[in-house]
Amino acid sequence: MPPVIDEVCFKLYLSQKVSKVVASPYGYHLFKLLDKRPARQLSLDDARKEIEHKLVDERAKEAESYFIRSLRERARIDRDFALLDRIH
Repeated sequence: MPPVIDEVCFKLYLSQKVSKVVASPYGYHLFKLLDKRPARQLSLDDARKEIEHKLVDERAKEAESYFIRSLRERARIDRDFALLDRIH
């Protein structure tokens, strides 16, 4: 995250409605703090479950991306411009 976003976000209060407009390399942003929770330390078993879940999600996204890419590579697209002209 750009430092300017960190600065604004970590200075927000729950009672504050919305931050001022913040410019970053990604554009202009407004932030609103909805909830604030204290830091916590997970047990090894809980951390393992979260990590495994994230890894499975990443693998699924990679597999989906690969599947879609392979479908596109094998796809054959014919453009019938004559038909398009008749429809228009």
